Amino acid sequence: MRRRLALVCALLLVALAGWAPGAVAQDQDSSERLRIRSIDSTDPTDVRMVVEYSGDPAALEGATIRENGEERSVNAVSALPATRSALVIAVDTSEAMDAGGALVQTREAVSAIIRDAPEGQTIGLVSFGGNAARVVQRLTTDRERLLAAVENLAPSGGSSLLNGVVTASDLVATGEGRQREIILVAGGPITSSTVTGSRARGALVTSRATLYTLGLENRGVDGGTLRSLTDATGGIYTAQESPSAIADVLEGYAAVVADNHVLTYASAEGTGPVDLELDVADASTSVSFVSGGVAEGAANLRPVTASEPGGVGFLRDNGLLIGIGLVLLAVALAIYAVVSLLTPDAGSLDAVLEQYTEPAAPSPYDDEGDSSLAKTAFIQRAVSLTEGFAERQGLLAKIEAMLERANLPLRAAEALFFYAAGVGLLLLLALVLTRNLLGAVVVVLIGILIPPAVVNFLASRRQKAFESQLPDTLQLLSGTLRAGYSLMQGVEAVSREVSEPMGQELRRVVTESRLGRPLEESLEASAERMDSGDFAWAVMAIRIQREVGGNLAELLLTVADTMTQRERLRRDVAALTAEGKISAIVLGLLPIGLGIAMWMLNRDYISALFDTRLGNFLLGGAIILAGVGFYWMKKVIEVDI
Repeated sequence: MRRRLALVCALLLVALAGWAPGAVAQDQDSSERLRIRSIDSTDPTDVRMVVEYSGDPAALEGATIRENGEERSVNAVSALPATRSALVIAVDTSEAMDAGGALVQTREAVSAIIRDAPEGQTIGLVSFGGNAARVVQRLTTDRERLLAAVENLAPSGGSSLLNGVVTASDLVATGEGRQREIILVAGGPITSSTVTGSRARGALVTSRATLYTLGLENRGVDGGTLRSLTDATGGIYTAQESPSAIADVLEGYAAVVADNHVLTYASAEGTGPVDLELDVADASTSVSFVSGGVAEGAANLRPVTASEPGGVGFLRDNGLLIGIGLVLLAVALAIYAVVSLLTPDAGSLDAVLEQYTEPAAPSPYDDEGDSSLAKTAFIQRAVSLTEGFAERQGLLAKIEAMLERANLPLRAAEALFFYAAGVGLLLLLALVLTRNLLGAVVVVLIGILIPPAVVNFLASRRQKAFESQLPDTLQLLSGTLRAGYSLMQGVEAVSREVSEPMGQELRRVVTESRLGRPLEESLEASAERMDSGDFAWAVMAIRIQREVGGNLAELLLTVADTMTQRERLRRDVAALTAEGKISAIVLGLLPIGLGIAMWMLNRDYISALFDTRLGNFLLGGAIILAGVGFYWMKKVIEVDI
């Protein structure tokens, strides 16, 4: 039966392997850039659509237009007149741009764009350096004034990139009735901006302009912020390392700006929402707008997709997660199939008759008790391999001691195996859910630290309870000795009277002594197991008394009184250092709490710590320093008695 089930699993594995790749397949972007810039549907019989297309303009004649699923024919195609284009060029003039001749290269590239611009196109110039951004030249068609303004660009101070975006957006918004474009060059880290990223994004959306950005990322440019701003407008972001590439990139942006065409068609829709699809050659795009007005800008033309909580839409939207899950299931089934085929079946006829034909022998697959978590042959083999590895590395004894101290009924090898398996599973889940290696590593590190922390907490709590019971236990033991009991009888009597964990440890001592282990050794093993210095001291006193003689009852009372005084002193010290402990906890949690609050209130402000290399270094340094400070405060208020 198990072999048949294994074969079925193997067949299912083959089926999953053939289906899973289709689940994770993604659409590929076409080579031509196609984007709808604006739609004027004031007159439904003559809808005018401005389209940016980087392919052959002749292909626009054969474009396919669908409104709410109904196909429409293109009436006419024409190039967008230069007089309907407004371009603002924003240049980073921080001191970082002066290194390597980046600003000189930018001035030459901008001058070339101005000289080659078509007649009638209005162009403006903005610089951002120092503590603010400024309008160097307002929108104009005067090429000489523009070229003179470009030559006056000089480096100063740090980069106020976000101020530059806001200033450029406000300037290009003055070009009413024109298609609005912004070309921005950044070459230094953001050091002096006085506005937030959300404010800059809002200015771009309000201006209804398209942003094309170039970032010299080897100079500390915040590529994440630039990419976010560019994506909000449907523009293009290019990252470069060398200033020599500035001219080619800006020339390409100028060509994209010139690739605007006007398509006209007759609409059969009245007023109301319209979902429009446009196909040109191998490129396609879709937008949503309200018929009867003018829609312009990426934010006003964003496609509206209906939510599909289940069914085929759910499978399509979550294809990657489903595919990864099926691959993991296929791997698990493959492992199960192989193990089932190779592992002897305990329920087979040969196994049943074996006890009547051969002497019974212990099977390596027998269940080892109710506390064992390894119930299958495969898990038991894995646990056995883990046990051998841990024993060779010297980890097994340490883990056994930790589990015993915490009173957890687990085998050390099984605990270590399931701990490692849980960490591996957590890593896979973190990679699937976060899709970020750094985030997955952080999650796994937390998962690695939590189980040992829980075990140490349980052991510490049990140890404190044990030591708090020790003085009373010694007094009870002294009373039994005065009543005429032997030491062994006294320990057994006390073990039935005291509560856990002292009672459990003393009962174990009695059991070991009955099995032949000397009482002193059993007591020392208990002190070592509980990591109790006070109990070890008491056991040492008992051993010395049994060797040299004396009144053991009086000795135990003296030891109990000494421990009581030490416990009172510990509590006095704990009360005196409580303020320092609370201060350490508050100071340790304060940066984390402030970081979470800032992330929730103003994500753009704090995202620089995660999106830039400098921010990552600063965040890592802050974490290390905070850890050192917390450890220092802990050692200051920690008093050993």
